[in-house]
Amino acid sequence: MSEPAASVEEKEIRTAVRAKSDPTKRGALMTGLIRSDEALPDAPDGYGEWLADVKRRVRATQFQVARAANTEVLRLYWSIGHDILTRRREAGWGAKVLDRASADLRAEFPGQSGFSRTNLHYMSKVAEVWPTEDDFVHHVGERLPWRHITVLVDRLASREERDWYAARAAAEGWSHDTSGDMRTRRVRNDC
Repeated sequence: MSEPAASVEEKEIRTAVRAKSDPTKRGALMTGLIRSDEALPDAPDGYGEWLADVKRRVRATQFQVARAANTEVLRLYWSIGHDILTRRREAGWGAKVLDRASADLRAEFPGQSGFSRTNLHYMSKVAEVWPTEDDFVHHVGERLPWRHITVLVDRLASREERDWYAARAAAEGWSHDTSGDMRTRRVRNDC
């Protein structure tokens, strides 16, 4: 005679227990693919809620760290662009310097992207559009990733328009493609 069918809950608990003891499935348990309260049927009252709160805080902190790192990289990019503009003006540096700087920086930092000739050009354009680091960081750098900023520099003509789109993109969660589409559709007509 066959056994009665196990409930969904019983199956999930068995899966969680197997995952806990199976090294190939531990990642699923840790990433939350299997709910922790199911993985630990003998957990004390309130444990599931507490664990969910801890997971939320860890994710929030990870996001804050990534955002802070992005802001610091963008500060670096602005400062490199500012240096290039200053040296062009004061020392007569030409466009070929970007080729040389790109090659030298790539050789020094082989595992790091961001030092192509094109990117160095964007860095100088960004420093031209936002002449002070504080302006850049406040209006754009704290809000958007680099790729998005390059789209704003390419597709928009005025600083006012770039700042407006940066604010909207950050508030609305637009991708860099969406911002380009918004410009094409002329979402903002008062600039």
